[in-house]
Amino acid sequence: FDALKSDWPLPRRHHARLLDNLREAGVAMVAFDVVLADPGEKEDDTALAAAIKRFGHVVLASDLTFRESAAMRQWFRVDPLPLLLEAGAQQGYSSLEVDEDAVLRKVPVVQDSFWRAVLYKFDQARPGIVTSLDVSDDMRIRWLGGAQTFTYVPYHHVLNPEGNLPEQWKEFFRDNIVLVGRKVSVIGDVGAAQGESYQTPFYSRTREFMPRVEAHANLVANMAAGQILREAPARWGLGAWLSAVFIALAFMRRWHPLRSGVVLVLLAGALAALEIG
Repeated sequence: FDALKSDWPLPRRHHARLLDNLREAGVAMVAFDVVLADPGEKEDDTALAAAIKRFGHVVLASDLTFRESAAMRQWFRVDPLPLLLEAGAQQGYSSLEVDEDAVLRKVPVVQDSFWRAVLYKFDQARPGIVTSLDVSDDMRIRWLGGAQTFTYVPYHHVLNPEGNLPEQWKEFFRDNIVLVGRKVSVIGDVGAAQGESYQTPFYSRTREFMPRVEAHANLVANMAAGQILREAPARWGLGAWLSAVFIALAFMRRWHPLRSGVVLVLLAGALAALEIG
């Protein structure tokens, strides 16, 4: 924001310029994990709509917002500005559901989920790469790493690539999917993090939240390649624990501290693998 001498939300003329620069670089599609629901400056909205129409393969986020009044307290879905959808953008529902321990694992199954909208537009732009858009309730995210696993490029660098990006910046972006979103660097608690950043299974080690836009990048990469995890059926988990008991009893007959310790570690690893499929 300092580089652009602007506050949030950014004027939409910047988004228009970003789209034009990425289109010139040969990017396959662009998805904004940013809700553009309310009208902005008329000139800026018109410029962004025109840039979306020129690009052709753009996704804009839908999300939930909480409204409270004297009469009610309720969650509402917020969709992109109709002007931008009429220009050819597709909306994608970007909210993500965490488990009871506040860790994000589930693949969203709603029909207009953000990852599905991204891959639908990508398949239009580069047919034959996406294998399937099918999803089921037992699917879990295969995290490719902690935060910063994917390449981040500062927004203002793409607005002014000359002098900010290497000479080959167009080759770097060509044929790729570009996700645009915010990175919240410091969040004090889990509740405040939700909606902007999430805990992943890496959080216990890194103590670092993952920005929602990078969580979506993991989902897009998983689903495009068909490489996801599946939750093992409950009966598998019960069978695995019973097997572990019998194996442990067998090894107790010939106890040796080091050997038994190694066996227990291996059993724990095997059981963990079964639990996540």
